[in-house]
This record gives sequence, structure tokens and C-alpha cells, in this order.
Amino acid sequence: MQSAFRAIRAFVGVLLFLGFLVLIGFGALEEVATSDNLESIVMGVVSALLMLSVGIYFWVAQPQNR
Repeated sequence: MQSAFRAIRAFVGVLLFLGFLVLIGFGALEEVATSDNLESIVMGVVSALLMLSVGIYFWVAQPQNR
């Protein structure tokens, strides 16, 4: 049962990480960076970093059972 949770966690992490790579690949951050609005630039960068960090967390995190 625990290995199933670990597999689901790794799968979600890989999906989020690939989503971040696709976001970069299609130039979404570049499009945000060309905007004149500073708020949209900051929100674009923060959302991309949040997605990347959540993906890495789910990819690497191990459940703590004690």
C-alpha cells in the first residue's frame, strides 16, 4: 500500500515537473516578461517557481512513518 502512495507521489511530481518544462518550452514566461505590467511579470515567475517546487517535492519526498 505504501509503495502505491510512493508511486502516485512520484507520478504527480513528474507531471508537475514536465508541466514546468512545457511552460518554459512554449515561452509563457517570455510572454509574461515582455509585458509592461510588473505585477503580471512577478505572478508569472512566482507561479512557475511554485509549480517547479511542488513538482520537486512530490518527486523526491518520502513519507515519514515513525
